[in-house]
Amino acid sequence: MRSAGSPTADRAPAAEPAETSEPAETSGTGERGLLSRFVDNARRVGSMLTPARGTASQERDSAPKQPAADKPDLQLDHGTGEQQLFSGSTTPGGGSRPPTAAADQPAPAYTADSPGGGTRGWRRLARVVTGGHSSAARPQLPPAELERLRTPLDGSRGLVVLGCTGGAGQTVTTLMLGHTLAAYRDDRVVAVDINPGPQSLSRRIRTQTPETLTSLLANTDALHAYSTLRGYTSRTPSGLEVVATLDDPYVQTLDDRDYITLTGTLRRHYAITLLDPAATGVARALPVVNGLVLVAPASADAARSVALTFEWLDGHGYADLRSRAIVVINGVSRRSLADVDAAEQVARGNCRAIVRVPWDDHIASAQSVIDIKALRQTTRRAHAALAAVVAASLAARSAEPKR
Repeated sequence: MRSAGSPTADRAPAAEPAETSEPAETSGTGERGLLSRFVDNARRVGSMLTPARGTASQERDSAPKQPAADKPDLQLDHGTGEQQLFSGSTTPGGGSRPPTAAADQPAPAYTADSPGGGTRGWRRLARVVTGGHSSAARPQLPPAELERLRTPLDGSRGLVVLGCTGGAGQTVTTLMLGHTLAAYRDDRVVAVDINPGPQSLSRRIRTQTPETLTSLLANTDALHAYSTLRGYTSRTPSGLEVVATLDDPYVQTLDDRDYITLTGTLRRHYAITLLDPAATGVARALPVVNGLVLVAPASADAARSVALTFEWLDGHGYADLRSRAIVVINGVSRRSLADVDAAEQVARGNCRAIVRVPWDDHIASAQSVIDIKALRQTTRRAHAALAAVVAASLAARSAEPKR
């Protein structure tokens, strides 16, 4: 309390000091002294309990956050490795594994100076470049891979796509391989549906003609010009042409002569002919082609189905074709990695290359026409990598199949 007669009794109280300054009065017995000591003590206690600015709390804020556990990313994981690419050796599995590229470098999955390669590709990326009829439909490829996909051929080639078991994805693989080859290459590519049914190749495209494989075979004597043959095919936006079958039951009864006539007619006008045969036509299709793509599902049955297919091919005189085959593991997901590894263990050293194709919801749910633009980028990149391996493989073979 102020004593009577004090000269400051009628004055207004002094302005409160700034928050960062010390109290004006730190001793005395008056009200101001008590208040000052209280404020001073409170600040000292607060400074003891609160870390100084820029120390502990700042260290917590600036401490690097621990990264999340590393998880395989299906959208970016795809691998391919060739075992005899550009190699004169006839021993399966020849060549060395290409070095692993830095994660931020756009390196191809394989290179010309690394002909061989392991197939542990889940962590290796298939990178791709834009181009072609539609930038949305054509993934970007590294220059080396693009060059190999466009490898020139010294003659027409034939290729069979064969599922190792039912539901492996034989028809979709044929279609996507055909789309990719046609989109990137300058020569003509045709796919032939020899496997009628509700999920056939003919039903996966928009047909443009009522003509079928049967009518084509009935008129081969008149199909000397490409302009005439074009009336028997349906052309897709990618440039791929398809000889349709739909539900023609006659296709199931084609004999060896029909297959020879069919491929002979088409190979006069197309650089690459893809055959999608039914199980009953496999033995007739294999003698008239230069290459083979085997498709296995990413399932528990994959290893067994690949082993049985290899055994069948060797037992029927196709050991050479089997050693040059490209194996596709189709529908790979994180949950199926163990099954995929088991299948690759069977295939490794017994084929030319192994390519993983990731699961794609659009393919799984599509009941009819497949929209390439609706596919995930990783799916298109995987098929681009497959097409590059196939093109290089076909270029290394003679134009005349061994019958």
